[in-house]
Amino acid sequence: MAPVPSEAAAEDCLPYIRDAEVGSGTFANVFKGHHKDTNKVVAIKMIPRKRLYNAKLEANALREAEILRKIQHPRITSLIELQEKEWNIFLIMEFCGGGDLHEYKRKRGKIKGLEYMPDFGMMPVAVDVMKFMHQHSMVHRDLKPSNIMLTLPSERDLMNGHPLGIPLLKVADFGFARILPGKTLAETLCGSPLYMAPEVYLENYKYDSKADLWSLGCILF
Repeated sequence: MAPVPSEAAAEDCLPYIRDAEVGSGTFANVFKGHHKDTNKVVAIKMIPRKRLYNAKLEANALREAEILRKIQHPRITSLIELQEKEWNIFLIMEFCGGGDLHEYKRKRGKIKGLEYMPDFGMMPVAVDVMKFMHQHSMVHRDLKPSNIMLTLPSERDLMNGHPLGIPLLKVADFGFARILPGKTLAETLCGSPLYMAPEVYLENYKYDSKADLWSLGCILF
């Protein structure tokens, strides 16, 4: 995991407290945390400002929070709070205790029970989320197994028919996401190479939400 700069590591995000680090990327470290008064478990995405070496990167970090505030869907990880501090930007988010799809598959060797189960499997859930994002003129641009989180179904989910033993799937990490109004197209090269659509690679080629469908196809394959 990427080390956190010392000044950033010392900064708090009260009333939330960081516990164990559960992941890291180029710009952010993710912690399991809790609210100091209610003990509610949360995910804390800590983005040290030292890693945001230009204004565009800082705008990207804040845009993720803006997008998550605008789009709320039961299968998209929800934003609880944004904190802009001196050394960090903190995104306090819903915690998904089942890890991600990449780890799930690595440990089990397959995605048994998550592929095509009607209403609850990965295919119908992914299609539902993609449809929702398309309706909101949004492109994720970094769909991959490690950005699909797993969490235990709530009592309400079980009462609504979600099967026991099958985790809920939620799409996460909207750091590269964009809302493209009208017929606007994206053109920035970003994402994870194994899951990127060909048009994203091509120089001087613009793309839209169909690039996410390619990524989804790679995941399902």
